[in-house]
Amino acid sequence: MDQTILHTLFFGNLEIPAEIAKFCNTIPEYVQAEQECNRAAVKLLDLIGYECYNEFEFALTSHLSCEARAYCLFGPGLRQEVLKGLGVQCRTEKPPFAKGGGTAESGDGGFSPIENASVFM
Repeated sequence: MDQTILHTLFFGNLEIPAEIAKFCNTIPEYVQAEQECNRAAVKLLDLIGYECYNEFEFALTSHLSCEARAYCLFGPGLRQEVLKGLGVQCRTEKPPFAKGGGTAESGDGGFSPIENASVFM
């Protein structure tokens, strides 16, 4: 199987964020939650002012981004098995830039979740 196609599909597709946004906008619950969030944000901004709100929004966005990445990285072993099942050769050695963090006992082969995800990069 052409690994370039899989790399493009999983990593090089710059259209994915726009497609996800379009998809989310077709889900009534998502649209409603976004509108409610925007209304609450305006109320909070009015109450605490821009500087404090901006600090809160930055911290919340950073936290939620880390959480989203954790969800994405949670299943790298499963993704590796799927790709192997498709006949794609995956890197299994530890990347030279990796700092460590995982342990053999944790079942991740001694790689941290980010290192595990790098197997596909």
